[in-house]
Amino acid sequence: MRNTKGKTAIVLFLLAILSIQGCVYIPTEVVEKPKVNLALGAAATASSVYLHFTPDRAVDGDKEDQNSRWLSEPGYPQWISVDLGQRETIHMVALYFFVNEHGFVYYNTEYEIQYSEEGTWKTILHVEDNQLQAPVHSFPPVVAQQIRILFHKGIPQADLVRLYELEIY
Repeated sequence: MRNTKGKTAIVLFLLAILSIQGCVYIPTEVVEKPKVNLALGAAATASSVYLHFTPDRAVDGDKEDQNSRWLSEPGYPQWISVDLGQRETIHMVALYFFVNEHGFVYYNTEYEIQYSEEGTWKTILHVEDNQLQAPVHSFPPVVAQQIRILFHKGIPQADLVRLYELEIY
């Protein structure tokens, strides 16, 4: 039987040194999405709709079909809102932005995750520099029936919102 404890300790020590130097990112927490997507099949509305790409297509569970996505009209701000049907405790939102056939991602860089409280939209999280195709955002739990994503800006090629799917947990 080989002694691997010494080798493991050395590897962990080297990773720790590299991490301190900023050369290696070692995640300290793995965020796993819960199993029940509260937005799936929920009523969705939006600030605008481009062609036939209605907001209900962003809560249908399909993240691959190019016809199954919400597109806004050009210009910002834009928003998509989901009515969960009843008050629910939520703590996570996942967005899936459009990827074209060449692999180019049309993501939005600045947006707010909001909930409605007595008719007023309250911001849970303001994202100012997203660079991901599928960001997952965790936050302290809130109780709400309506959730809205308010989009302020996209990459230069994203003059409108192109959202495959919105998931709420």
